[in-house]
Amino acid sequence: MKHNIALIAFICSIFIIGKQNIASAQSQPSNFKYQLIYVSTGFVNMQNDSVYSRTCCVELPDSINISKIIVKAGTQEKLYDIFNYDFIFDNNTGLPSEATYFRDGLKAYLGLFNTSQTDMYHYEITLEYVDGTQTEPKYWY
Repeated sequence: MKHNIALIAFICSIFIIGKQNIASAQSQPSNFKYQLIYVSTGFVNMQNDSVYSRTCCVELPDSINISKIIVKAGTQEKLYDIFNYDFIFDNNTGLPSEATYFRDGLKAYLGLFNTSQTDMYHYEITLEYVDGTQTEPKYWY
């Protein structure tokens, strides 16, 4: 009986420790800032609207532990039908059409897509760290 109680206590402690590790590995605080800006392309579309490159400027908490910057955009909340891409940190090759990546110190500039200045999209930005954890997403509507 003593062995069974000790075994049950051991299994429970492993379960509790494992559950805490899983919970802490799911997300980290959103300790970054971002800004969505328009950059003129100099083009005008068929509706005579100016065309802009939608750019996301992300202020990073550090430049060592980040592996991805995940950016999503859509016409409705949680519908990412306009843009959905994981930017690999410090990799500016193999990007989707119209997308760009440039980093200056702790600021990453992500060119997303071309649009008119009147876009009303929903955005979600998340950082992923080298250990696989992610920040809580930040939203802009």
